[in-house]
Amino acid sequence: MVALGLLELYLLVATAGISFFGFLNVFRPDFSSLVNDLVTYGKSVTNQDSKLLKWVAVPKRWFSHFYLVATFTSLFWLTIVGAVHMEIIQVDRRLVEWLRMGSKGVVKIRPEAALLFCGLICLHAIRRLVETMVVSVYSDTQMNVLHYLIGLIHYVVLPISVVCETVGIASRDKFVAHFDELSNLQILGIAAFVWFSYHQHQCAQKLAKMRKNHHGNITNYAHGIAYGGFFDFVSCPHFAYEVLIYLSLFATLGFTGRCFTLILVFVTMNQTIAALITHRWYQERFGEKYPTKRRALIPYLI
Repeated sequence: MVALGLLELYLLVATAGISFFGFLNVFRPDFSSLVNDLVTYGKSVTNQDSKLLKWVAVPKRWFSHFYLVATFTSLFWLTIVGAVHMEIIQVDRRLVEWLRMGSKGVVKIRPEAALLFCGLICLHAIRRLVETMVVSVYSDTQMNVLHYLIGLIHYVVLPISVVCETVGIASRDKFVAHFDELSNLQILGIAAFVWFSYHQHQCAQKLAKMRKNHHGNITNYAHGIAYGGFFDFVSCPHFAYEVLIYLSLFATLGFTGRCFTLILVFVTMNQTIAALITHRWYQERFGEKYPTKRRALIPYLI
């Protein structure tokens, strides 16, 4: 039997729950209004007057809180790992024991990979924070508090998922980072991360411009049909790029790390379900005006 840490158990349960109720909503949207209220958010909510939603809802613009938390946690762990690398601090035995409670996977993530990962996650969090606070235009739509809490937890555990399996941090081995020994896969992962991040930012700008005039002033909060770039193929390219960003981060780890593998599965399932629900909403909202060949997440497939 495979031994699991607390973080691994949480990720398995969270992924299973989101997948079950999410796909139930995708394939049987008429099954339960309660499930719909819990799974959907923002414009996809079918019953904006739901009593449950009113009791447990928060503004969708609170997405910025996710990236505030992500910026803090990624900076915190980047500082800790960096301080260990520069021998400013030593790894305490209690920290090792605490981290090993999160994951029972083999400790084999290289120190340089962990530093690289924390740095990239920090950049990702800061970019998304700026987008949510400066670029994106949010209407008065809401999300339920369950989505909100899961999002906050995700960005707390994200850096821990790697640190808890890093050699020299979660083990008694010496922490020695060799950046001159980065593999071609890791270099490719860095390049892919930059590329996908740029295009995700372009998606955010395109969606925001649909609600602004040429002076940059907000003129409406209506939803429209986006065209150009990846939008010509899928309804939610920003969701697709999110999955690809996490895949590129996995490459920078050398496709190593049991906890982060579970993180990647969680993100993939979450973004896929969100894309399918959003795609359905666009089709119902715009009918024959909506491009018939456009898919939800993956061109020509999903």
